[in-house]
Amino acid sequence: MREWIDMRVMDPLFMRQLPAGVGVSLYSEADREMHRALEGDAYREEDEPRRLYYAKDSPVWDQVREATYALRATGHEPVYHAWYVRRYTQRELASAELLRLLIPRDFQPAGEECGTVYDESTSCPRCGVGRLQKSDLHVRLRRVFQEYPSIPQAKRTGIARTIADEIIVSRTTADLMRQARITGVKLLPVRGCGSDADITPLWHQFAVVGSAGRMMSPTVFGIGPFNPDEEGEYRCPMGHVSGLNLLSEVYIYRSEWDGSDAAATADLVGRRIGLLVPTPVILISQRFHQLLKANNVKGVKVEVAHLV
Repeated sequence: MREWIDMRVMDPLFMRQLPAGVGVSLYSEADREMHRALEGDAYREEDEPRRLYYAKDSPVWDQVREATYALRATGHEPVYHAWYVRRYTQRELASAELLRLLIPRDFQPAGEECGTVYDESTSCPRCGVGRLQKSDLHVRLRRVFQEYPSIPQAKRTGIARTIADEIIVSRTTADLMRQARITGVKLLPVRGCGSDADITPLWHQFAVVGSAGRMMSPTVFGIGPFNPDEEGEYRCPMGHVSGLNLLSEVYIYRSEWDGSDAAATADLVGRRIGLLVPTPVILISQRFHQLLKANNVKGVKVEVAHLV
């Protein structure tokens, strides 16, 4: 496995702490001309938003870390987004007993905005974990790539999620799962937006009921690659939420995994803000992974998970 850090910097003060030439500008020439016209003599090319994309062990990240801590010491919180990118060989993916399921295809609005009913009477008052879905999932279907015959197979989405991590799978993907008798998942009805919307035959909710148990060390949580959340701001004192983001590969106890093809971790990541709530990490078996891969199901990425 090879690991990179991908960063988007929107902070001129932060960029001035780094050596010239680090990263690449996110401005097109048209963007640059527009800002030159608007800002005049105040325009500085080195202040443009930039992308930094280097291997995790690159010395650039030592400079980023030093600049981050230096600015924080002055009371200035650097404005950037950073995340890890992991790439595996086919052999590494094929030899993993469990894999983390990632679903990059998301859409708006959240199910709650479309009529999905949740009961939060038993949820944790600190982190919001524990709410119960009391109705079918309602989503705005025109925001999802539909399985119309006119859309080429290569462009059809097989799995997607709302911004609140409500997961849906296409009819084709659901049929594959039923035929393969994939365990640990319930395929539930999906309705259009509105409390009286009809059930759609094109999509099913992907509700994970399998259990993976709790994540264990050396799994790492934090705000980002350069902010480990040492104060525990995003950890639930009741133990429900382990952190804002998952920063490493997942490690779980073999004895706590129930053997399902799809399983959710007992501890969650994220935070309660507006319609968003913390969610578990979803793990899938090699059998499920091979099914998705063999049928070229779109909308899926995976990372290796570890059983200990």
